[in-house]
Amino acid sequence: MSLQRARAELDDVRARLRAIQKRLLRRKGEVNKWRSSPASPCCLVLLVYTRGNAEVVANFAQGLGWRRAPRVAALTTEDRSKLLADLESQFDSVPLASIAAVQEDPVRAGVCSEGEAISVIRWLVEHSLFGWVQEQNSLRGVAPSRRQLVDKALSAIPVIAPERLQQRVRSSLSGSLRSQRKWLAKFRLRWGLRLGKLRIQNHLSVSDKQALAYFQWINAASAAAPACQPPLLINMDETSLVRHVSGLIGTVVKNPSNGCQLGEVAPLCDRRSYITYLATITHDSEVQPRLPQVLIGNERQFTATIMNSVDFLPSNVYLWRCKSAWNSHMLMRRYLSLLASSLGSVLKERYVILILDVARCHLHPTILAHAKRCGIRLRFIPALMTAELQPCDTHLFARFKATFREHWRRQKALSIAGSLSTFQWLEVVVSSLQAVLPADWDAAFAASGALAEQTRVADVLCAKLGWASAPLVPEGLPTVETASLVFPKKMK
Repeated sequence: MSLQRARAELDDVRARLRAIQKRLLRRKGEVNKWRSSPASPCCLVLLVYTRGNAEVVANFAQGLGWRRAPRVAALTTEDRSKLLADLESQFDSVPLASIAAVQEDPVRAGVCSEGEAISVIRWLVEHSLFGWVQEQNSLRGVAPSRRQLVDKALSAIPVIAPERLQQRVRSSLSGSLRSQRKWLAKFRLRWGLRLGKLRIQNHLSVSDKQALAYFQWINAASAAAPACQPPLLINMDETSLVRHVSGLIGTVVKNPSNGCQLGEVAPLCDRRSYITYLATITHDSEVQPRLPQVLIGNERQFTATIMNSVDFLPSNVYLWRCKSAWNSHMLMRRYLSLLASSLGSVLKERYVILILDVARCHLHPTILAHAKRCGIRLRFIPALMTAELQPCDTHLFARFKATFREHWRRQKALSIAGSLSTFQWLEVVVSSLQAVLPADWDAAFAASGALAEQTRVADVLCAKLGWASAPLVPEGLPTVETASLVFPKKMK
């Protein structure tokens, strides 16, 4: 027992000494951070066969897919950049005559042995096969079979290599079934793959398909813009504003000492009185001040006296006195005319795309025809997805209403008997608009997928749709069947 204990202690001491030696060498910078030198003959042959693709050769130099290679730490970004720079400088420094000789036959050119050349070709085939398997698993949902892997490997043999070397690699891949299985087992072991099944996932939900249809439609609209007219995306949406905001949380006296009764004093008509706010935003901060902000009220709310005496409205805020405070087809046509006149020369300089939801008041043949006459293209957000895809819903309304409530509470605290007149209430609305609207809404359009071809979609949106990241969106206009997913089911 004493001898075994002594041997165990000796082995432990040796292991500690080896660890100390490695640390010392690492500090001195004497340990290579990659498994093959960038100046090695194999890297030169790979650079020629990949036509100077330093990214692929860097994977080889790092030891990706090597057989029985010792474990090394992953390269940092700085080390990876240095490795790529060394490979590119090596390729640029090689004379063209030498590159031609290697391309014709690296063995006869004296660059490497035949075994090394075959190993390089096999590694290149497996590197290509590994990338193809990843694509099949992630994008196609396919776990390739043995026959598929062998066929793909045979097609990945570089045709630039000498026919003699190609034939040797081809014969080793297209042998008997037993040899193919043995090669595939080693291939999976070297590249971190396994023999198994892919997990079954549900098909795309309706919301996924709707979002993809909307993204395809908005991308096609932006791509149709002439080179001299950059696309200008505008989003308009309605929200309601109440005359008397009740239920706000604040500090309340528990036991009033003067015996007064605590509570809000507001008539029922004010608590049930609403107007409609047509909000308009764009991703271009220079165009934003031009866009109209419309307040729609009925004849009792916006009386003739109020309409004639309101003189504190900014130039882009409009009061519309109608029989009803709800939006309608007629008011939408009126809004389109107002938007076109407010944009003015911008209509000729930009390719204007107006994004709307599929509310009934937005969908009518006369609205589409009038938008066309005004030079405005309409695109629609899918039904039941405005909370995720509409910039006004995702970024504007919550901020605006929080500001409106705070301004309303401050104004109410200064008023006589805690009651606001219509003029005071309109001042609160206008001050809230002026506090919120002068902002850069580019992030709102990008996060909802309307800009930059969904490259800046918010992680929250991807999580709600069940995506790890934004998927690839087909090019061109969606088909009629795909576009129909945007609109309500019972709509023709």
